[in-house]
Amino acid sequence: MNGLDIAILITLGVFTLKGLLRGLLRELCSLIGIVAGSFLAFYFHPPLANWLAAAVDLPPRICVIAAFLVLFLVTVSLFAVLGYLLSQSISALFLGGINQVVGGCFG
Repeated sequence: MNGLDIAILITLGVFTLKGLLRGLLRELCSLIGIVAGSFLAFYFHPPLANWLAAAVDLPPRICVIAAFLVLFLVTVSLFAVLGYLLSQSISALFLGGINQVVGGCFG
């Protein structure tokens, strides 16, 4: 085994462990949140940046960056909370072990 193989195995191990600890629902919500956050931030940051530029006396470039970051971070955070709530509800149904094992496979 060379160094690249070891690096790949370590990376796979870390993500498998992360999936085991967080579970499938939180991992899926995290992935969907990143994709949805990127989409929403990309398409809807111009109107928010225009509103922000009118409301606050900042350079337009700063308003664009702030609008993009706000949309992305709020979307990712909402999906993270959704994933946490779904994971807790699955655990209440005594399916948490299955959620974690499948999350390890997904991770």
